[in-house]
Amino acid sequence: SAAAELAVFEYRIVEERLGKAQADMERLLEQRIIAARQRLLHLQTKLGYLSPSYKLRENRRYAEELRGRLDAQMTGTFGEKRHRLELLSGRLEGMSPVRKLSQGYSYVADAAGHAVRDAAQVKEQDILDIRLFKGALQAVVTEVHSG
Repeated sequence: SAAAELAVFEYRIVEERLGKAQADMERLLEQRIIAARQRLLHLQTKLGYLSPSYKLRENRRYAEELRGRLDAQMTGTFGEKRHRLELLSGRLEGMSPVRKLSQGYSYVADAAGHAVRDAAQVKEQDILDIRLFKGALQAVVTEVHSG
């Protein structure tokens, strides 16, 4: 009968619509699940960055990095300063009065204690104090030769 055909036809249309609606709902539900999982993963990652243990690890790593950089800088600076000290020490050693005396030179002073650098500073019978590397002498000028 026509009524039965119409009822079967309407039943198929309703069934198709329900199947399509169910597929749409399943697809939307799957998309929401995927979005929720992504949000959960994002929040877990964010929580990891905000956790005190993560911050502590990062601060320790950064402190170690700074310590390494400081050690390298200090090593370089100390090396430069040590080299400069050695150079200055060598220059100072070359100017040392004791070293000059050890090489056979002497320090000569007049009776007032002034350094004698020129023969014209003294005259015959002046008393001179002579300091050597080991010991000292006192001498009387017997003759002056100006140069």
